[in-house]
Amino acid sequence: MTPHQKLLAAAALAAIPLVPFTHKSFANDELTQPFESSFRNTLSGTVTLDGEVPEARRIDLSADPFCAEQSPNATTEYFVVNDGKVANVLVYVTNETLRTSDSFVSFADSAVLERNKCRFEPRVLGIQVGQPLEIVNRDKTAHNTHPSPKVNREWNMSQAASTTLTQAFDRPEVFIPVRCNQHPSENAFISVFNHPFFA
Repeated sequence: MTPHQKLLAAAALAAIPLVPFTHKSFANDELTQPFESSFRNTLSGTVTLDGEVPEARRIDLSADPFCAEQSPNATTEYFVVNDGKVANVLVYVTNETLRTSDSFVSFADSAVLERNKCRFEPRVLGIQVGQPLEIVNRDKTAHNTHPSPKVNREWNMSQAASTTLTQAFDRPEVFIPVRCNQHPSENAFISVFNHPFFA
């Protein structure tokens, strides 16, 4: 496991999720029913890094003149930390009922993954099973989007400048790596859930 993967795993385990929470106990078949507003609450938290932040490395984008012009001082973003607080973190709720449930309705609105100045924004994204995923290329150069899932369908699509493509994932799976074959420094992680309890 790379240092980046270790941080992603630790963040997912250590964070306090920003999700609906109930004070009431429910039977398994009630978990998919709407909660009464009087039983709702919110938890919030911060993921921190205790220790030295690994130094970012310079990225050579000279192979693509557009990327080199837009991001002349590009560096790796494996660890983005400000005052000890870690960015690019995904937190989620999980248990057997949620893992096997098919009763939650997916968000109708599309999730959006942007290509901007030859980088993915955001770098860590959570979506629901079947939810439309729009990959928006805001750059004036061609890109390639290539997720490498283990249980979902793998796809690899070229994307012309200033265009949008839409895809979806059919099965739950966390931390699917996404890369651009044309620009190896571009990468992101998509997690797919069959419930809405993630942030």
